[in-house]
Amino acid sequence: MYIVSLYNACISLIEGNIFVAWIALILAFIILAKCADIFVDSS
Repeated sequence: MYIVSLYNACISLIEGNIFVAWIALILAFIILAKCADIFVDSS
């Protein structure tokens, strides 16, 4: 999911769609933060 979101962000930037690229990057960041939380909780 994280990789797909980053991929979408890259495609959007290439196509000049900055707004969609920002949304994809923010989603990727949120997913990464949640994964980090799970990792910290389990350790």
